[in-house]
Amino acid sequence: MTNIKSKYLQTPTDLIFYVYNLSIICFILFNIASIDHSFLLITAHLIIISIYLYLSALNSHTSNAIKLNIYIKIFFIISSLTFLHYESGLINLVIFPEYFDTGIRVLDIQIFGLPLYKIATKYLNNNFIVQTFHLFYMTYYFMLIIPVILIYKKQSKNNIYFTGRSEESLFLLLFTMFTCYWIFIIFPVTGPTDVHFEIFDGYGGIVKLVNYLYKYGDTNGGAMPSSHVAVSLVVTLFSFQHLKKWAPYILFCFIMLTLSTVYCSFHYALDAIAGILVGFGLYYLGKYVHRKLAHKIG
Repeated sequence: MTNIKSKYLQTPTDLIFYVYNLSIICFILFNIASIDHSFLLITAHLIIISIYLYLSALNSHTSNAIKLNIYIKIFFIISSLTFLHYESGLINLVIFPEYFDTGIRVLDIQIFGLPLYKIATKYLNNNFIVQTFHLFYMTYYFMLIIPVILIYKKQSKNNIYFTGRSEESLFLLLFTMFTCYWIFIIFPVTGPTDVHFEIFDGYGGIVKLVNYLYKYGDTNGGAMPSSHVAVSLVVTLFSFQHLKKWAPYILFCFIMLTLSTVYCSFHYALDAIAGILVGFGLYYLGKYVHRKLAHKIG
């Protein structure tokens, strides 16, 4: 196959990052009359792509500078997910004008027999349990970046460049996240968030922090499947492959995080189950796609 590697396109991670941002720009342009602040959204994507191109082109003859640039690039990629996730909630009523919560809520109760997302009402007076589950809900943000950093740090003792298992791990994370974002745009589900704020009204500590982040850093429509669960499962799977020492702890965090998405009433139980299924599927599909793209890029 033709080698297409350049200083701007060095890995499958680079390619999937460009493709997602460009695909969203095309989607916005095609539906520009239906999307508020379309110019600002497109501008944001162009800025993100420009910064990414600059970081990809940076090069140095000193090992420490190369490693520092790679760490900066990883942080930039993960940080950009905050905007990209938020944006999915701004453009997810273009294809279908209403959320699909009614059908999901009915199906959820038919399968599980009761609304599991209201289970916390039995423990309203147990502040320790409430705070603990919200704490594990927050571990998602650490699972996005720490395992990839640990894998790269372990690998860079022999190879300072962002290739091999560390690059594949970040690709799998992005492949899963970007797929979930497109599902949110095509199939928007809000989740039982209103129930959450009713049940946990008046709590301080971690609950108050989570509520603040959700209120000012999230938008509606990104519940099905739970990207928290799907991505955390992918991180857990590649951790067992590359971080055997840390993998049991990451697995425990994944289990608690999955339970917390329902306990904290951010997701229906069906969202969490869908997240597990999607996570497994995208992990193995992502490895196949990565292998094909790596061979193409060379």
